[in-house]
Amino acid sequence: MDNQNYFAVHPVFYGKKEFWYGVLFILASVIYEILSLFFFPSLNLSFSIISKYFTFLKLLSSLPLVPFIFLILGFIEIIVADLSSLSEKLILENDKLIFVTGFIIKDRSIILLSKITDIKVQKNILESLIGSGNLVILIQDNAVPLKINGIKNVEKVQNKIISSLATHS
Repeated sequence: MDNQNYFAVHPVFYGKKEFWYGVLFILASVIYEILSLFFFPSLNLSFSIISKYFTFLKLLSSLPLVPFIFLILGFIEIIVADLSSLSEKLILENDKLIFVTGFIIKDRSIILLSKITDIKVQKNILESLIGSGNLVILIQDNAVPLKINGIKNVEKVQNKIISSLATHS
């Protein structure tokens, strides 16, 4: 294999929407706790309500219920985003583009560079600020484009694929 024509990239976890959902859940838990302390100090929505019925939750009885659930959901979303980004890889190799997904069961899509009709970059405001974006690859004779979310320096990746297209056409 010619190493000059080899390029691999993983999406970044902070470029995934699940990461930002997790951040929003964590922020919501903090905001909820602050608002409940200032505006509803006598409101008791803690695990003590549930621990009356489920004895195995006695250890959690002093924790506030809603912020705790938001925190757990937030951390789960962030973990999902991290695992999702680790399970995807885009490889540019000589005359083909390979997209690999999955941890245990690998799914490999091989696209010949000659079949690529267009490469688009999609970014929203947040993605522009953090330096990531989505790569959309339109393939000849395929109605559904290949979309890879959360790629850091997505314009550089797009340019690398375009320069490979130019050398192999």
